[in-house]
Amino acid sequence: MSLCPEHKTDSELYCKDCNRTICYNCIKTGHHGHTFRNVKDVENELKIILKQLEESIQTKIASNNSIVDSIKCGRSTLRQQSDVECAKIDQKVEKVSQILQDGGEKLKLKIRDSNLEQTKMMTEMTTDVEQQTRQMAEFGKQISEMLNTNQLEELLNKTPKLKQAISDIDKDFVVTDYACPRFQDGAIDVESLYKQIGQVHRKGDDRFECSFDVVNQYKYGQATHHEIQGVLWNLDCSLMNRNVQQQGMWKVVNNQNIILRLVSPDVSCKANFTLKILNTRDDSKSLTETCAYEFSNRFSLLYTPNRSEYKWNPQDPDYILNPENGFTNSDNKIIIQVIFSSIDITSHIHKQEF
Repeated sequence: MSLCPEHKTDSELYCKDCNRTICYNCIKTGHHGHTFRNVKDVENELKIILKQLEESIQTKIASNNSIVDSIKCGRSTLRQQSDVECAKIDQKVEKVSQILQDGGEKLKLKIRDSNLEQTKMMTEMTTDVEQQTRQMAEFGKQISEMLNTNQLEELLNKTPKLKQAISDIDKDFVVTDYACPRFQDGAIDVESLYKQIGQVHRKGDDRFECSFDVVNQYKYGQATHHEIQGVLWNLDCSLMNRNVQQQGMWKVVNNQNIILRLVSPDVSCKANFTLKILNTRDDSKSLTETCAYEFSNRFSLLYTPNRSEYKWNPQDPDYILNPENGFTNSDNKIIIQVIFSSIDITSHIHKQEF
């Protein structure tokens, strides 16, 4: 407890009107009609505020550390994916003459430029998060020191400033869904060598892909919606290994389908598309289904056939799900791409009013 500089006695009171500590003698000399509180009560309240700030900082630090770990992992994955995709390009270019080398290098540059841009964003966010973490840690040290002091004047002076300083730098960080462009393999055609090497596609241009767990057989739906040319789609897969089925609760599964579904409500469109089950070892062995289909997703009180879904029933699901055949990746998942060549919206259907 501090001493009153004027009366040399303990400052046991806090004058709310003057925002300072005073002694009982001060009441007689210049604080008539003011509101007073016990110094210890005020000190305890301020320390409660500081304690809450300290807990908030620790939570923020933990969250920031998690974000940094996620970014670093994503950055490493991007580098690995970039190497894998570029290796595919190298394998393709090696099958043709030296004249294709220039085209191959140009495509690799597209991938690396894209990843360089994303890596730069990751690095900048990492720097911002780590800087905020360091600042929060420093504030944490200041709070710890203040919690151990009994000088109310110091608490009164520093607490509001510290609280404002923390508020000034406190912001949330959102980790973007980073993705490496994929290389689309093409057949060799001497007349159009550059185009036949393949194309680099960024995620979401005219295609999307989903992965499906073939081990956890009851988790095969994909709730994620993908927007292509202003239309929402999703993909479901119910392929199951027959040997696994016999051991589980489903003895017979008649419909083993890959389903492309129009999600946008009250829309009709004509779509030309390809469904592709990727072979992770050799893209030329990937399975495809190319189709032109008229989708219609409309509400009706009368029964009408469901035209919002296209179903593909591959001939041999067991062959696809056998790890030895190259369709499952290291995570025991199959990857299915949907590639649109055109989407022609024919109408926006309005619901009838009754």
